[in-house]
Amino acid sequence: MNSDHPVLDLISEVTSALSVRQGPLIVEQTLSCLAEMNLTAESMLQPDPSMPGVFANDLDVAIKHMPPQLSALASAIDASKHIIQWNRDLGQFYEKDADVGGSYRNGNMNCILIGSQNGFFHSDKLIMGLFFLQPYTFYRDHNHESSEMYFNLTGPHGFRFDVNGWSDYPADSIIWNTPWLPHATRVYDLPFLCLFVWAGNLEGLCRVVGADDWTQLEQELVRTSVS
Repeated sequence: MNSDHPVLDLISEVTSALSVRQGPLIVEQTLSCLAEMNLTAESMLQPDPSMPGVFANDLDVAIKHMPPQLSALASAIDASKHIIQWNRDLGQFYEKDADVGGSYRNGNMNCILIGSQNGFFHSDKLIMGLFFLQPYTFYRDHNHESSEMYFNLTGPHGFRFDVNGWSDYPADSIIWNTPWLPHATRVYDLPFLCLFVWAGNLEGLCRVVGADDWTQLEQELVRTSVS
């Protein structure tokens, strides 16, 4: 690991983890973009650190439940969690007044490591960061122009694509959301933590894709959380 800065260590561990995993094209695209960048302490920006207190314990639970083969990455996230800027503002990614629902609005946060704004390193080709959802959160169906990767660090969690049936994906799985493919996530008792990447078309915003079962799905998660 690089000892210059915990965020450099984190990006190094992300690169190492992705480089030894078979995955879709977006994995190769991500590694190619990272290889082109000047990822040094001298070129690093310094966003103000922030950690919403309500999420701190659940984030620790997520890190502790990352699988053994991702232990180095888990340690790097743990070492950097208090010096990165965790965001809850949907404005960077969503159209104004998007109907994301209370479950997602109250249960999400993300941090940007590399991106066009708010990150430690600037890139016009790639947004890369960590994405977190609290237990029993429903992330409604949505799509976007950018190609997206979820490198799931905890699991299992439920996913559906094109508003079809649900499938559970374990920790250490990679999901590729191709441009404009509707996708949704539901989180069970374990917090959701993933590395996310947007590749290309970074200025396009997420659009909610309506489905008639949202209220039912949100209510089911609430009932499960209190049972």
